[in-house]
Amino acid sequence: MKRKIYLFFSFIICAVILCFSIMMPKAATYDWEFYPSGINYLDPFNFITTTNGNDITTTKTYRYIKVKPLTAYKFKKRNEVNVNWSGIYFYEYNQNKELIRTNTFFDFSQGITYSFTTTEETGYLVVEIRYEIETENIYAEQMDKYFILFEETLDIADYELEELVYQGPLNNLEVAQENTTIRIPYGNSTSIDLLKSQMRVYDNYCGDITNSVVIELDEYTGQENIVNQYDVIFKVNDNTNNFSSIKVIIDVYDDVAPVITAPNTIYTHPNALLTNEYLLTKVTATDNYDLNLTDSVELINDVYPNSSSVIGIYPVTYRVSDSSNNVSEFTTNINVRDNVAPVITGNNNIEIGNLEDFSLEQIKETLTVTDDIDTNIVLEVFQDNYSLNQHKVGSYDVTFVAKDNSNNCSYYTVTINIIDSEKPVFLFDKGMINIASNIKPITTGDVLLLSSRYYGLNQEDEIIVVYDEYKNSKSLGDHNVLFESGGKKYKLNINVIDDKKTEPTKVDSSNSKLSVFFRKIGNFFSRIWQSIF
Repeated sequence: MKRKIYLFFSFIICAVILCFSIMMPKAATYDWEFYPSGINYLDPFNFITTTNGNDITTTKTYRYIKVKPLTAYKFKKRNEVNVNWSGIYFYEYNQNKELIRTNTFFDFSQGITYSFTTTEETGYLVVEIRYEIETENIYAEQMDKYFILFEETLDIADYELEELVYQGPLNNLEVAQENTTIRIPYGNSTSIDLLKSQMRVYDNYCGDITNSVVIELDEYTGQENIVNQYDVIFKVNDNTNNFSSIKVIIDVYDDVAPVITAPNTIYTHPNALLTNEYLLTKVTATDNYDLNLTDSVELINDVYPNSSSVIGIYPVTYRVSDSSNNVSEFTTNINVRDNVAPVITGNNNIEIGNLEDFSLEQIKETLTVTDDIDTNIVLEVFQDNYSLNQHKVGSYDVTFVAKDNSNNCSYYTVTINIIDSEKPVFLFDKGMINIASNIKPITTGDVLLLSSRYYGLNQEDEIIVVYDEYKNSKSLGDHNVLFESGGKKYKLNINVIDDKKTEPTKVDSSNSKLSVFFRKIGNFFSRIWQSIF
């Protein structure tokens, strides 16, 4: 009978187990390649019964029992069987299924319980039970009900009766089906050798023949980073040239959506419509597979064009899809706002005379304010260097500010040039007194007392001398005297002159000395004193 070859894949990259082949029998004939999922190692479908010419019936494993190396096992009879035992044999094989040791049990006086420990090389076990043919048969398909082979560290008393029978293999693999598809995301490419390393192939007689798998067709290698589907065919033969093959479809797919980059907000003015062409210049789109998709971006713009002159916020949506139909969208808000300040015009340089009265309101009336959105903009004074210096010759700035309803401000500075508009005035210096050197010295106090009325002072006013160069001197030349009175300061210049050639003045003897003095001093006064501040 033709053997069946079963292939398994457990691809890590797909995180799933794929399967292919024909319908599974009640118990797969390759289960002996796996440890048991329960306590009992004896698979009843892995035993056959034969007889020989010596009237001995033999029930033994048809293939192998997979066991662990360096592990203590116990073989124990579960139910009474009316047979005459001839012997029980345990054959240990290595991973290459080469016999390395035989253990034999013949002592049936105390029932059937046998313990043994596998070697470091042991990988498989064959159990053979011999008994006389005339006695009751031991049916191969009920072996797990007659006997139990278990690891000695386990206590069978902890298990229910139904748990002591064979529970099947510890095998999470499923038989792979023909035309299996393996999906690999773009950017996570693998290799056929890696796929092959994740494959397990079992034969009902040869066991694990994974190493015999060959690649018959490979459309994937060299196309790992191109999104598409590729056929790969694996083939395997057993020792008697029975073969199986499987076609695996490798689907390289892209499920990553493009990335759209655009500003969250675009600002504009009510009188500045942003066209779709302009808005598309504000976006870029990239994709992990298709790379630059900027030219493929679509704009969903239904509201803004009809409301572009109205202040407000209007969303527009950018949309793009890649060659695998992954779609991305990005919403940008168009903020329509008044960001233009009012415009102030007018004369920024005004010239006035220092005797003129020219108010801020008059200056403001020379200016005009306009705004592209709002009306009735109020012009206010922002900085004023003029008002406190209104009649002083010089240049002074006044800065005005205009603010619209959106708080946009503009500033305008007017320079006021104040010029001297007064006519010249003839003045005489009354602040100098000439005193002849040939007369009796006159004190500074006498001079101040006699000249105080020229300063609007009374004789009762207190006069304080601050600085005195004269000091009753007869030295020819100018002498300055500084004095204070009533919180004001005054300067007096006394000029001592030489009058030797001057004819002596006849003095009436009837007059007093003080009268003579006043006549002489009156002759020398030629100018009026001048106060200083």
